[in-house]
Amino acid sequence: MAHRWLSSEKAPFGMDMRVFGMEVPEGGSNCAKCKFVDPDGDAECSNQGYIEWNNGKSKIPRSTTSFCCNNFKTSGREVKPKD
Repeated sequence: MAHRWLSSEKAPFGMDMRVFGMEVPEGGSNCAKCKFVDPDGDAECSNQGYIEWNNGKSKIPRSTTSFCCNNFKTSGREVKPKD
């Protein structure tokens, strides 16, 4: 998947944009706990930075409990890991 800032250059705020969004282990910060993701929706992120990085698409490419991006903001929701 090619993203907007896939180069050795640093993007805004000096972030390495190649790892802006990433797969994460369940239990920590993730999209399911983020205020930009509707818990009843279809794994869509409303954060404009994420959408720009993801080539204009709001769709999250993996399970919301195993994906996160650098723009994570907690929603305060508790999400229990799968058994």
